[in-house]
Parts: sequence; structure tokens; C-alpha cells
Amino acid sequence: TSGENSAGPTIGLIRNDTTTVTGNVLGTFGFGHTDGSPDFPEQTPQQLPASIRAVAAESMGSGDDGANMEFYTKPINANKDVSSTLNMKIANDGSVTMPNQPAILASSSSIQTFSSTATATALTLGTTDLSRGNLTRSGNNLTVPVTGYYVFHYAVAANIFTDIRAFGVRLYKNGSSFQAHNYHAAVHNGGGAATHYQFTGTFLASLAASDYVTLYGILYDSTSNINFQTQINGYLIG
Repeated sequence: TSGENSAGPTIGLIRNDTTTVTGNVLGTFGFGHTDGSPDFPEQTPQQLPASIRAVAAESMGSGDDGANMEFYTKPINANKDVSSTLNMKIANDGSVTMPNQPAILASSSSIQTFSSTATATALTLGTTDLSRGNLTRSGNNLTVPVTGYYVFHYAVAANIFTDIRAFGVRLYKNGSSFQAHNYHAAVHNGGGAATHYQFTGTFLASLAASDYVTLYGILYDSTSNINFQTQINGYLIG
């Protein structure tokens, strides 16, 4: 239909119900095929390989007309008789969430001490604090599930007992040095107690599916009297 104030011809899916409440589906655009079985409508709207749904965000009425948009897809090798997965939601306030967007947070589970200088050494990770979308940790390596651009933020908490000229943090890709922040400096405040520093930075990396990245540290000084704990988070941006 089209009206005086419309943007042009419009397809309207109208729920014919005077008791629509929060969570009720207002309408669905479904996309499917006739290969294999079951076929639609035996294959339910929830089981179609891709769909877009409008969902009531409140109990509907003359002054209550809020709605969300939900986008569903199925992964490779999914059966026709299983439900698709919610992968993006535009909420009534305009916020966009992607519950399966790859992301990870990992950290050290113990203190790491450097025993040599001017040698790049993997910064140890022992705990996966958060992981979704198949961005995973194995040892000190983070493996990405899909090709795209990824952001990695790191924080290295250091206890130092003497001045250090420079501490470098490097991002390795598939075992080879890829990007580097080489010159974090730190000054000891004196006395026998440690001085605490936190070295932070961000890497932006173009990665292919199944690539892995690793944080390395390198100490440009003659002292080994320094220890660390590391945290890194990463996520796909597109």
C-alpha cells in the first residue's frame, strides 16, 4: 500500500491481535529453499535458514508501539529441522547487539619473570575470562574464527625494582612478529619496594580465518629484576 505521507509502496505485515504483549512476533520475512526436507510450512518459520522478525518490545496499544528487529541465520551444515540463531538485534532504542560477534578476554594466572634481556618472550596467559563467537585461546595463542579486521587491547602490569630503558610489546601472527610497540619506559622510585607500572596499547590486525596471534614482551636493559601479569582482549570489528 501507499499513503499520502509514505515513502512509496509498502509491504505491511500486520498482526491481527488486540492482546499483543512483549515478545510476540509481529511479522517475519523468511528465506528458504526446497532442497532436502522438510519443506516450508512443515519447516517452521523459526527453522528457515534466514529470517528477519519484528518483535513487540512492550504490551502494544495506542500509546505503546515499541518494537525490536531480530536477524536470524543458520551456520554451515545445519539441519533443516533445527531453529536458526539470533545473530543481530536492533532494539527499540536503536542499540544494536550481535550476541555471537567474536570476542575474547584472557589474562595471566600467575606472575611471569623475565630471565633474559633483548629476547622476545611470549607473555603468558592462563585464564580465559570471556570467549564468544569461536574466538578462542589455546595456551598463549588467540585463534580467530573468520576473516576480518580485529582489535586487540593489552595491559601489562609490571613490578620493577630498577630503572628500565624500554620494554617492548609485540603482536605475533602465526608465530612471526607482526606489529610492535617497542618503547615503554619505566623509572624505579627508589628503595627496596617495587614500583608499579601498567603498559597498555592497541593493535589493529587484518587476519584470516584460523590465524592466531600471540603477545610477546622484550626487555631492552641489563636487568632481569622485573615481573609481569598480562591481560588482553580482542574482538572482530568487520
